[in-house]
Amino acid sequence: PEGTVPWNIESWSFTYHGYVISHMDDWTHCSWRGDAYGGRRASDLVNLNWHFPQGSAAGIFTRGVLLDAAPDGGWLEPGTAVTRSTLERLERDHLDQPIGRGDVVFVRTGQTKAMRECVGGFSPSRGMPACHWNVVEWLHEKQVAALGSDSANYCMP
Repeated sequence: PEGTVPWNIESWSFTYHGYVISHMDDWTHCSWRGDAYGGRRASDLVNLNWHFPQGSAAGIFTRGVLLDAAPDGGWLEPGTAVTRSTLERLERDHLDQPIGRGDVVFVRTGQTKAMRECVGGFSPSRGMPACHWNVVEWLHEKQVAALGSDSANYCMP
C-alpha cells in the first residue's frame, strides 16, 4: 500500500561444524556400537536439547583453557598427532593452574591459519592435525567437560 516502507527480513546462519570455524564437540558427538559417553544409548540422543552431561540449553559457564600446540604461532602439518605428552607439556609449561574438572579445553593446531596461507589450498584428504587417541584417557582423568579445536578433534589419517 502507498505510504508504507517495504522491509525484508534476512536470516543469517553459520555451520559451526566443519573446518572453518572453531567449535566444540560434546562427548556424545560420536558413539561406538550404539553406546555414547556417560552410559547413554546413542539412539536416546536425538533430542537436540541434551548435549553435555549437565545439559547446555542455558549456556555453559566454566573455565576455558587454550593449549597452543602449533609452534610459534604457525601450524601443524596435515596428519600431525597432538599426543597426551604434548598436552601434558603445554599444561605444565604454560598454565598457572592445572586443567581440572569442568574445564573446556581448546587445542590450537593452526589449521585455520594454514588454510588461509598455504599454497595449493586445503584438503582434508591430505590429513588433519588434531588430537591422538591417547588424549581421550587424559581428558577423562582430568574430568574435562568438553574439547574444542580449530581442527577436527581426532587426527586424520
